[in-house]
Amino acid sequence: MQVSFSIDKKLIFLVIIVSVITLLITAYLSFNYAEQILIERASDLLLGESATRGNAIRLLFESRIDQNQILANDPMIKILVNELNQISEDNLDKIRETKRRDFLTQIQAFQTLVGFSIGFEDVKIIGANGNVFFSLGKLTDNNFLQDPLFQKGLKKPIIDFEPTSTSKKMIVVSPIFAQDYKKNDEPIGVVISRMRTDSLDNILTDTSGLGKTGEVYIVSDGFLMLSESRFINNAIFKQKVDTIPVQKCFR
Repeated sequence: MQVSFSIDKKLIFLVIIVSVITLLITAYLSFNYAEQILIERASDLLLGESATRGNAIRLLFESRIDQNQILANDPMIKILVNELNQISEDNLDKIRETKRRDFLTQIQAFQTLVGFSIGFEDVKIIGANGNVFFSLGKLTDNNFLQDPLFQKGLKKPIIDFEPTSTSKKMIVVSPIFAQDYKKNDEPIGVVISRMRTDSLDNILTDTSGLGKTGEVYIVSDGFLMLSESRFINNAIFKQKVDTIPVQKCFR
């Protein structure tokens, strides 16, 4: 009887050990599975937010380019740019001043149509040789031939940003082509518009769906932040984001 009782205790102890080990393994696997589910869910939510806001920003940029293209495609602006391109440097200042009212009429019509709603602040209309034919704002240089934005704008429409004392401005550049434009013809000029970024900032600074630690921001090809951060003050054009994900986006 003593031997049987001892065996029974050992069996019970063994069953308990096996049960405890089984419970521990089950708990460990359940914890890992739950953790993995949470990570995947958080990742899916962030990817969803990124895709949604990325599409909204892309559509906003496309809309701004289309709106700027209204100026570039304006028949009167095409005529004025083409005429001024033919004027010699010696006579340009005089002729440019006589054409200013004609330019201003077209700009005001554009502002009435879409300009005020998109935060339109300034526009420069530049000839193929870099001479500025019209500008709403004050100029520090009358020739943009060496300006990177002008050079890029001769090739295709682009969007860029410039810093201000408090934030940034959106710069939209579009090439101007002659009225009788044919494929592969060179542009006769460029439209460079400056706009406020309220609509863009509303997309980026909305914290819904981001919890307490998430944020959405855009980065330049120079790896500088172009939008404010929830966690870093004065990040625009100052905070560098040279991370692997950002590097992959620019490859």
